[in-house]
Amino acid sequence: MKRLRPTYFLFATALVLAGLQQTGNVAAAGPGPALSLLSGSYASLFSGTTTGGSPVPFAGTGIFVSDGHGKLSGHETINLNGAVCSYKLNGTYTLAADGSGANAINFFDGGPGCTGGSYTQSLAVADGGNLIVLSNTNPGDVASEQWHRTRSFSP
Repeated sequence: MKRLRPTYFLFATALVLAGLQQTGNVAAAGPGPALSLLSGSYASLFSGTTTGGSPVPFAGTGIFVSDGHGKLSGHETINLNGAVCSYKLNGTYTLAADGSGANAINFFDGGPGCTGGSYTQSLAVADGGNLIVLSNTNPGDVASEQWHRTRSFSP
């Protein structure tokens, strides 16, 4: 029996490593491969509430373009409690090897009466980068968003 223990140990170790590779928990080292999971053009849909005293509902759509290296640009149209603004966007994002991350977005040039600003979100990459799910992380705001990779455009 003692002779079989090393064999069982090696077999069990091989099974664990194979299982980790199958689930994607073993990832390439370094930020490059992880950042490139989020690349190309994405159509977005978002909604939530923001506070400036009392909750104010908002909803909108947008296009985000990621360079695959941590930078974002695009535009979004938002209906903020009945007022419509069309903003230009730029920002940055970070990603861990497991596909989780965060972004920081600046929005500006929304039109008359539309004040610019910024927001942050947590995010998770799904379906090989074809779907990005996001949740606002600004204090007082509650919002969720989904980005779906478009097939018609890539940077």
